[in-house]
Amino acid sequence: MKDKNLNNGAGDYREEMEELARIFKEELDKAREESEETVETEENQEYEVEGYAITMGESKSKEELTEDELCECCGERPRGTEKNPSSPFCSECEAILEKYPYDWKGAVAAILTVFVTIVAVISFATNVPIFSYMIEGEKAYNEHNLLSAFQKYNKALSHIDEEDDGKYLNLYEKRILLNYDLVDMDSVVSDAGKYFSETAKKMPMYKDVAEIEKQLINMQATVLVIQDVLGAYADVTDHNYDEIMGKLNALSDKKIYVKGSEYHLEGEEGFTPTGKEEIYTCDDAWINMYKYSLVQYAGKDDKVIAEYLSKAAEGSDYLAKLVNPLLSATYVGIGEYEKAEALAKEIREDNKESVDYHMVVSMLSRYRDKDYQKGIDTCISGLNMLASIPDGDDYIPQMGYILSMQKTLNYIMLKDYKSAYASAKECYSYQAETYSISVQVRDMYAMLALQTGDTETFKTLEEEIKEYGEEASGFSSDVKNYRDGKVTLQELAMSGGYDLI
Repeated sequence: MKDKNLNNGAGDYREEMEELARIFKEELDKAREESEETVETEENQEYEVEGYAITMGESKSKEELTEDELCECCGERPRGTEKNPSSPFCSECEAILEKYPYDWKGAVAAILTVFVTIVAVISFATNVPIFSYMIEGEKAYNEHNLLSAFQKYNKALSHIDEEDDGKYLNLYEKRILLNYDLVDMDSVVSDAGKYFSETAKKMPMYKDVAEIEKQLINMQATVLVIQDVLGAYADVTDHNYDEIMGKLNALSDKKIYVKGSEYHLEGEEGFTPTGKEEIYTCDDAWINMYKYSLVQYAGKDDKVIAEYLSKAAEGSDYLAKLVNPLLSATYVGIGEYEKAEALAKEIREDNKESVDYHMVVSMLSRYRDKDYQKGIDTCISGLNMLASIPDGDDYIPQMGYILSMQKTLNYIMLKDYKSAYASAKECYSYQAETYSISVQVRDMYAMLALQTGDTETFKTLEEEIKEYGEEASGFSSDVKNYRDGKVTLQELAMSGGYDLI
């Protein structure tokens, strides 16, 4: 009877266990999906399914567990895992927490993330102007707009704190290369020494800085030696001209020994090299520059002057940038117009914003082509170019006066004295702004004041001469000769004495 009763209930029991198994499997799959990890069942591991405790070993039921023994997270299953029996969480909850760790470490990480983001935003805001101006400067430099590039690089540098100088060596390198092209020797040597350590200069990426610095220091040393030689002469006369030229010739290839602030020329009496000096060699290009000054001061023929200028330019790429405007203007003066025109194109290729190019073209228009209006238009174009350079207001008085004078001379050739006077006044005001009024500019302004009947301005200029203690010399002989009718303004405009070369 008993066995029969058991057999009769077997179907219901099996159905109930199958239902429990199905529910257990669904809950297990759900837990696995939420945690995205497989939680393997081990010995003594316990699962609770809808109020039933399925065990594989001895364990307490939910009702038998105290609150301190239950999982802190779900509050249903017993705390502790195989890896960490003392864990406050059950295996399932710990698996989920490992996947989504919203604990104190996560909170700290989140706070740190926010902090780093804020710092990054501040740093980004600081560096954006620097790199933006740097990119604009490099674009201008690559396009040979050197004055615009200079302004952009300076804008970038203005956003750098002094203590951060070492972080922007690429920017300082670019400005050094630019100043080299702008023939600013002092700035190149100063920046190279200030921002680049000896270690940095040995790096392949900064080899240009090291080479340029060494080249210019060599030139500076040469200049000092030449000045020592010329310092022995108060003036250049027919009697000492050959002697001075001989001493300049003797400097060629001579070694210069430099240690700290001291320098000594090879063969100097009382000096013996110790081997600790930096050794340089007298730069022939600079020697030829001083020979040019010598022949000019001695009043030698313009062709001789052009010869030494040409030698200086041929001997140094750096000096060529300085010499070419002067050499091209000299070629115009001696009628070698093709050479002047070729140099003008070279000047423009080096720097599209060069006023020297406009100056030479204007001179060619006046001397060779007799196209005075073209000469005027060329100068106006150059002045407009200077005015268009962003933040380049200082360029107009510093460089624009040259074009104002060329414009004035072309107006004189057209006998448009009113316009010539306005242009001369413009030129004079530019030089006054930079405290560098030249005799030629002052005298031409004075003569045009007389030509247009502005006697008050003429008297004012006379008073300025007295104020500056020049009453002994006064105006040049050109002004007197013009007042006396011995020379015309056109003759003076074509004399070459007012080209400001």
